[in-house]
Amino acid sequence: IMSIVAVAAGVGLQSIVRIPEAADNVLAINRQIASLMDQMKVQAATSWATLSSTSVSYANPMPIGHTSYPVTVTVTALAAPDGSGPTTDFKQITVQIGNQSMSTYVTQP
Repeated sequence: IMSIVAVAAGVGLQSIVRIPEAADNVLAINRQIASLMDQMKVQAATSWATLSSTSVSYANPMPIGHTSYPVTVTVTALAAPDGSGPTTDFKQITVQIGNQSMSTYVTQP
């Protein structure tokens, strides 16, 4: 009986140890997403013309913790408020690392 309890306790302790690492990875991914998003906003503010509607997957995955995650940045021209179609001065930027993503909207300065 003691060995069963010891094994269960060991498994439980391993789970507790892994939770902080998983939380750290989520926070690290969020920091990287925010950093890439800030870079895209700077590009939008300084050279709007080069911010074309596209989806770019980075060739090299981003290493975070013990895992490498794919990175994709998508820029989409959004429809005009009257629904007449995409405009050139209103875009959505989405940054995705692994299965986490963040989107923001930018307008031409």
